Amino acid sequence: MADPSKYDLTQVSNNIHQVFRYLELPLIIRYKVIDQKVGLNFSGGMSYGYLVENFAYANDGANMIPVGHTEGVNMHSISSQLGLGMEYNISTNISFNLEPVFKYYVTPISNLSGTLYKPYSVGFFSGLFFKF
Repeated sequence: MADPSKYDLTQVSNNIHQVFRYLELPLIIRYKVIDQKVGLNFSGGMSYGYLVENFAYANDGANMIPVGHTEGVNMHSISSQLGLGMEYNISTNISFNLEPVFKYYVTPISNLSGTLYKPYSVGFFSGLFFKF
């Protein structure tokens, strides 16, 4: 067997970028605290995610070179979500929503032994609501 530590190798500053994309199906409950022209609501729930893309790229500073995929990544994920949103009623049927959200992934990213990393994210959801 070859031992790479015995070779005179020069160090290069390359990075590996991993891309994981999940298709998520959320189940969210929203509770209105203030129901005026500008409303305030709490939201919370769970999401089920299914892995649809898993790629790894090497980056040498100028180019992104595909090198394969990451082994051992869970195909399924379950996450919990909490949010506090502001809703502006444009009319009786249309409203604009802006909601900061904290999401915590309950399942680990990998089932390999020693990998107990459970990611989280913070983001802003925004959009128009149509009531009919």
